[in-house]
Amino acid sequence: MKKLILTALALPMLLTLSGCGNRTLEDGVFTIGLEAAYAPFNFTTSNKDDTPIANSGFLGIGRTYVAGYDVSVASFVANDNGYELQVRKISWDGLIPALQSGHIDAIIAGMTDTPSRRDSVSFSAPYYASDLVILVRSDSSFADATTIDDFTGARLAAQVGTVQNDLIADYADDSGEEGDLYVPGLIAATPYETYPDALLALLEPNSGLDGVLAERPIATTMLDEYSIQLSLVEFWIDETTYDPNFQISVSIAVRHEDTELLAKIDASLEKIDLETRLAWMDAAVIASNE
Repeated sequence: MKKLILTALALPMLLTLSGCGNRTLEDGVFTIGLEAAYAPFNFTTSNKDDTPIANSGFLGIGRTYVAGYDVSVASFVANDNGYELQVRKISWDGLIPALQSGHIDAIIAGMTDTPSRRDSVSFSAPYYASDLVILVRSDSSFADATTIDDFTGARLAAQVGTVQNDLIADYADDSGEEGDLYVPGLIAATPYETYPDALLALLEPNSGLDGVLAERPIATTMLDEYSIQLSLVEFWIDETTYDPNFQISVSIAVRHEDTELLAKIDASLEKIDLETRLAWMDAAVIASNE
């Protein structure tokens, strides 16, 4: 699911985090990082009943809060291990640098375990699995597409630094090697800073953007709000089999040396059954559209 390592531009984020009085696991505080802009996995709210964002506001003024599926998972892991949960809002490209520098203990932000990311961090077992879909405008010629090959000539985009963005690039790149993913004429558009940015561009007919590749929960949240303007393209091989190239999972990231913490996280995740995970996601989708 989400996302590639981008270490550039991390300095402004680190400067923002510095001097925040970060508490540690030794203090009984489990500090996680997320974007708070990836509904329904995580999103910013003004509801004081939700989890406060530790690095928001000043002396309690202007404090914002975060909710979503990632927060439910993080809360369970923290409670299961006797920790207090602390959440920090960090831009996507700053999450791994923040983890490596010790400003947070874990990333719980819809991040996919990939070989390239494993060079920088360690991953837990997956805590959610979903399909990738493409959102298109309902009046688009691509609204009736059923396979990625139907997107010849389309301009597709995703969020910058994501696995989805990499997948689009793969389909748009003809390296000439046998077995490569390639759709002739498919164009990888410039990725967007966030999925809300990509959605706004898609809703504008003159933007030149034809579709947004996203995880199903993200797309469902967008579709719930713009059901008339948008349509969902799925990639079923048959009635029961989804195209494996468009399946994805997300995991929790920790520092390589934090093997004990990783073992605790995996043990906690094993206690969350599928029914509970689905219920948490359903609740997150509803809450993100309120």
